[in-house]
Amino acid sequence: MKIEEGQSYDKEDFYPEDITRLGNSGDQYDLAKWFQYQFQIEVDDPNYLANFLHEYGAWDWDNLEDRKENIIRLIWIIGCDIKETGIFYYSH
Repeated sequence: MKIEEGQSYDKEDFYPEDITRLGNSGDQYDLAKWFQYQFQIEVDDPNYLANFLHEYGAWDWDNLEDRKENIIRLIWIIGCDIKETGIFYYSH
């Protein structure tokens, strides 16, 4: 399903513009954690995720040992990408 701006998609009133706020300046950690909690985002291969995040160059290997934090980082990157491209598809 393609998500349209201004429409609620349940999960405690998720609006697409909420995820684009992850691309705003400032600390967006709590918002990324909210998305992880509300949508129960998990990653099957934590090593693949660590390698994926390392390619961004923002984290060294010591930072990437925390698997739960890596999911938050991934959500943040996704939000930034959605803000930049304006494209977001969601399925459940």
